Amino acid sequence: MKSKFQIKSFVLGALLGAVIVIGVAADKEGTHPTVWEYNIVTQDLGSDTGNDYFWAQALTKKSAEGWDIVSSHRVNETTVQMILKRPKK
Repeated sequence: MKSKFQIKSFVLGALLGAVIVIGVAADKEGTHPTVWEYNIVTQDLGSDTGNDYFWAQALTKKSAEGWDIVSSHRVNETTVQMILKRPKK
């Protein structure tokens, strides 16, 4: 049996390999892990229901500045604490 070298198959294989290598290199170039900055916000809600409105306004403002809520918890019966993050500028 005679083995033939097929130039067309070789060229197509080389082109496919080059496309894959260039694609992977282009995907990796310029990508860096995101660096985050964090902000801890604590609000005393108290017994006044009006405090909820100001808390919501403060969170809306933070959201407009690009902050996302990572975690929240109650410190005690009247105090709420939230951890916010956004990509570092």
